[in-house]
Amino acid sequence: MIRAFLLWIVVASSHVLAQEDQSCNWEDGNCFADPSMKEMTFDIGHGNQTFWAYVRPDVSTFYQLEPGSKTALTPNFIGQFAKFINLSPKVIRVYW
Repeated sequence: MIRAFLLWIVVASSHVLAQEDQSCNWEDGNCFADPSMKEMTFDIGHGNQTFWAYVRPDVSTFYQLEPGSKTALTPNFIGQFAKFINLSPKVIRVYW
């Protein structure tokens, strides 16, 4: 019973992996389901090199509205908060 179950897991996982390999082609750039992933190039003296980066889309595309109809808001508070709890009997000094 256990051998049959393990064999089923191997067959099922190989089927899933085979499907993933067929749907992803690095040469065509189809490996990302997110259309916001863009191929970028840079040159720092070693020739052109490429990488994939996330480019934030227009906010209105999240709501299926016309591009440019909404704008992203900037938060008023851009600070950070941290709370440290000392569980040891020794004094700890935290500096920023």
